[in-house]
Amino acid sequence: CIRDRVDGGSRDVEEWRYLVEQYFSAEMVDEALAVMRCESRGDPLAYNPASGASGLFQFIPSTWVWASAGGGFAGASPFDPAANVGSAAWLVQRSLDQGKSAWTHWSCKP
Repeated sequence: CIRDRVDGGSRDVEEWRYLVEQYFSAEMVDEALAVMRCESRGDPLAYNPASGASGLFQFIPSTWVWASAGGGFAGASPFDPAANVGSAAWLVQRSLDQGKSAWTHWSCKP
């Protein structure tokens, strides 16, 4: 979960609903927003200095490298909202395809 913010700002996850709807299936949108609310409170610049977790879905650096590549966002910043949401959607679908819980990679659960 969020520990610090790069910019000190506070946001509402509903601001990102349109983006979540682009990348997640309709039945997963509310779950994704709930996880986002817990992880970053909707702040795309959220950063946890203890773990390095960054962005809306709080990716740790090692997971970000392979999940962003898998999601088609290789080289993008985890602070880029579209890249973060798109990579989270890819990771959720990968987990489901492997027979795991959708949110297995997150501390926060819907």
